[in-house]
Amino acid sequence: MKILNMEIPTWLVLLGVGVIVYELSSNMEEEPQEPTLEGDVMTCAAWQTVDTADGPVVRCMYFEPACKGDKCMTEPAPYPPSIVKMLEEREPRRKPRKTREQEEKELDEEVKSVAQMMAKSANEGIQEAKELYKQVLAHGGLRPPRQASPLEIQDFRQAVPAYLRRKTGTTADDMGTEMGYSDGDELLAAIEAEKLRRVNMPKNRSYYKISDFMPDAERYVLSVQEAA
Repeated sequence: MKILNMEIPTWLVLLGVGVIVYELSSNMEEEPQEPTLEGDVMTCAAWQTVDTADGPVVRCMYFEPACKGDKCMTEPAPYPPSIVKMLEEREPRRKPRKTREQEEKELDEEVKSVAQMMAKSANEGIQEAKELYKQVLAHGGLRPPRQASPLEIQDFRQAVPAYLRRKTGTTADDMGTEMGYSDGDELLAAIEAEKLRRVNMPKNRSYYKISDFMPDAERYVLSVQEAA
């Protein structure tokens, strides 16, 4: 064989080819494999936390062979409790997803709680209304305004229950001022609101139950959840 007008012996060419093939096969055999914990692989034997500018980090203190004698480790050394606690505080665990039964139970409990508050507020309003009526009677009852027109008298009778009216009573303007209202119209509005409430009261009852407010409470809770 001639290369650049030089005669190269055939045996030298074959020797060069053999060397190249040997080097390639050696490099392929020495290609690193993915480490495992089998055999003499080194694995972390102890961990420590190190404070850095970005916060504490976990590092290995020293390594040991995965196998000692006849015993081999299957996993690296576990984190000590102090490191586990630090990691949990830095990355809080996600709450497990609730089942449908749990969600329905929580919804029922929340609806019941809201209905209970509604019933309590309504029953407190009944007591306040009783006090209002007592005060009206204590002030001598109500009568129509002086020189009231027939239409004004009719409106007065529609707004004020019969047992709160007195011929010798006080006008709404005068009594409203005495009782702390801004004027007579505000007093009459409070009395009319109580009349309407009593009309809407469940039959044969003078108080509200939690069950009376369950539909309203459920609508309220669902609307809050949708808005969240």
